[in-house]
Amino acid sequence: MYFFRGSIIALGVFVLVYVALSLMVGVGWRWLRRDRRSVSSATAYGLRILPLTAALVVVVLFTVPSFLRLEPRWDDEPMGGAVLALASAGLVVLIFGTMNTLLAWVRTARRVSSWTANLRALELQAPVPAFQTPESAPLLAVAGLCRPKLLVSSCAQRVLGRQELEMAIRHEVAHVRRRDNLKKLLLRACAFPLLHELERAWIEAAEIQADDEAVRDEQSALDLASALIKLSRLSPRAPAPALAMDLLTGNPSAVAARVERLLAWKPRVPSQPRGWYVGVPAALAAAAAAGLTYMWTLARIHQFTEFLVR
Repeated sequence: MYFFRGSIIALGVFVLVYVALSLMVGVGWRWLRRDRRSVSSATAYGLRILPLTAALVVVVLFTVPSFLRLEPRWDDEPMGGAVLALASAGLVVLIFGTMNTLLAWVRTARRVSSWTANLRALELQAPVPAFQTPESAPLLAVAGLCRPKLLVSSCAQRVLGRQELEMAIRHEVAHVRRRDNLKKLLLRACAFPLLHELERAWIEAAEIQADDEAVRDEQSALDLASALIKLSRLSPRAPAPALAMDLLTGNPSAVAARVERLLAWKPRVPSQPRGWYVGVPAALAAAAAAGLTYMWTLARIHQFTEFLVR
């Protein structure tokens, strides 16, 4: 009964933090979009994953330790309906996130296997295995987590020139280096109705960042822009699997914006990374403050959970 009671409290606190932060992030994102501020892929993804991460941190580092340290083992105080309802909602969130993640993984693996079965591997200069896929598959994408595969349709091979194909492959390899498919998997675990626009904004920003990592000079920028234009003119293909990054991810306006950006490419002067001058001391100060006030925080959280149980 003691550990069951602790599980109910942990689930209740989890769903409270998760939903509250998801609502706050959704409202904050709408404010950012209304102000037309550009947001990097790291910022967009950090905001998107923040509710789930923070909820797990609060439960693991604060709620569970406060319960184990301060809750009497012989206390048989009945639990109220509110905490039981919250715990049920938290359990639903966790089960739905787990099932959503597993389904995305299984469906992606099945679709990639169906496209690459009995097909020859391509001998391309790429750090991941490349396969020629049928015309019904996405034109050019990278799929998979542990062993990512580069999927190049026969149609894309016919349409693109050698330099254009090379640039398109370099773009997809950038997604592999950044583990964007793994990031998409984690997003499947924390689906929330109000955050779809933020997830779409992260994907668009990730495509732009992959463009930047692939391009090295004006000619390579023109080659990648030409590849995007040629492939976007082809008839629509099957959508990419859930855990895949398609070269033409996003709506046509997002692809057009990428083309315009590439056509206007100019060498960028690398900025000096100065963030650590502030970030490292701030992180150390926050860690020290958390350590000094940890026991006080556990007591306050235990008081809150006692109120929640009643």
